Amino acid sequence: MMAVNAFKIKKELTKDDRLQQRDFLSELIIKLIKKDATDDADSHTLIKVDPEDKGKCAYCAQKKKSKSSAHYYCPGCKQHLHADCYSIHHTGLRIHVVRSSKKGKGGKR
Repeated sequence: MMAVNAFKIKKELTKDDRLQQRDFLSELIIKLIKKDATDDADSHTLIKVDPEDKGKCAYCAQKKKSKSSAHYYCPGCKQHLHADCYSIHHTGLRIHVVRSSKKGKGGKR
């Protein structure tokens, strides 16, 4: 009902007799889908926090794993997460985060 009313208001304000309701609704749906996808992608990121702001990993707490405090935060979830747990928490897939070795090219890990 709101979409129909929005169409009537736009048609009245623009004085466009060629504007069709189906075209207006299609454009509205596309804009809503794009906005939702953009908002969701932008809000879920992994941000490194200061050591004093670290907290317990939400994924580890849910799985009852005992791990140290998480140094990362996801503003979309409003939860602390380990770098390794971030991908599992958001996608359900285990993606290992590779960290660079401090021993150099010839050293063993």
